[in-house]
Amino acid sequence: MSNKIESMNRVIDSYYPENNFSKPIYDGFMNYDKYRDSKIKILWVLKEAYDSVDEDTNAFGGGWHLGEMLEKRRKLTSPTHIMMAQISHCINKDIDKTEKKELDNIRMNVNSLNDMLSTAYINVKKYPGKTKSNAKDISRSYSRTKDLLFRQINIIAPDIILFGVGDLFDLEIRNDLLLERQEMKWVGKASYYNWGNRLIIEVQHPGMPGNDKAIFINDILAIVNSWREGFCLTTASN
Repeated sequence: MSNKIESMNRVIDSYYPENNFSKPIYDGFMNYDKYRDSKIKILWVLKEAYDSVDEDTNAFGGGWHLGEMLEKRRKLTSPTHIMMAQISHCINKDIDKTEKKELDNIRMNVNSLNDMLSTAYINVKKYPGKTKSNAKDISRSYSRTKDLLFRQINIIAPDIILFGVGDLFDLEIRNDLLLERQEMKWVGKASYYNWGNRLIIEVQHPGMPGNDKAIFINDILAIVNSWREGFCLTTASN
């Protein structure tokens, strides 16, 4: 594990101490070196991660890091992770528009794991959740630890931030980012904002059932390609 990831884990521990049921599920850089070397730095902000539930449906577990787990498995199986890898691949390969066949090729390619590991991700709630998120729980976690989320964003220093957190973005996060509704623009079902020299995109969760992958990804690519023409990218330090 890199020093950057260990440092991030210590920051998370300071906000999410181990309790009787759970440890935090660590997030941030999937693989720091791959993220640092990627042409465009991509960060996903999602709601929470799933681990296990007991017979009373209480969530428990944690204590692991997604990037390390994926590197041990050597392959992507989660629809959410596959979609994230496909989007990372298309953005960093300067693909303007894609189609189902091309996305299938990316999914089957042995390098799709590297596409995923080159991104960063943050969950609003670090303790394990259930298979379906509870909006009130996510909102409470955000209110309690929003300082951590923004601290992580500053450390990760992405070029593009994709928020897949549902109504939480409209109800709370947008105001905390000082984004004005009248500045919002749309492409398909994705809305976006210029945030300094960074791009913020609000999308449906990448693993949401019913998403037409090609349409979903092409909306994102159209936004990214338009933004890329008008803004300089940030430079990550070593």
